[in-house]
Amino acid sequence: MIDWARIEELKAEVGEDAVAEVVEIFFEEVDEAMAALGSAGTPDALADALHFLKGSAQNVGMSDVAGACAAQEVDVRAGRRTAVDLPAIQTALRSARTELIQRLP
Repeated sequence: MIDWARIEELKAEVGEDAVAEVVEIFFEEVDEAMAALGSAGTPDALADALHFLKGSAQNVGMSDVAGACAAQEVDVRAGRRTAVDLPAIQTALRSARTELIQRLP
């Protein structure tokens, strides 16, 4: 799900024409973040990678992606999780990308 209020805030911050570019940059960085999630060697590194992806997703209004990362980050920091549920994050990313492509110019 996309937080369209955040998208409107982003338009006000960077300009309507630049929003698509910001989202494109996000998706480029996602590949690196997902690789970091898959190769994080320590719980701290894993939590940090989840935290980065969560914050980036929040910045571009991807609330489902941010939520999936936040829940897992909490579990990693509390020692309840040692690996990431990548499919959950990937599914949220695919849904967000589809929704954004359909509604952004």
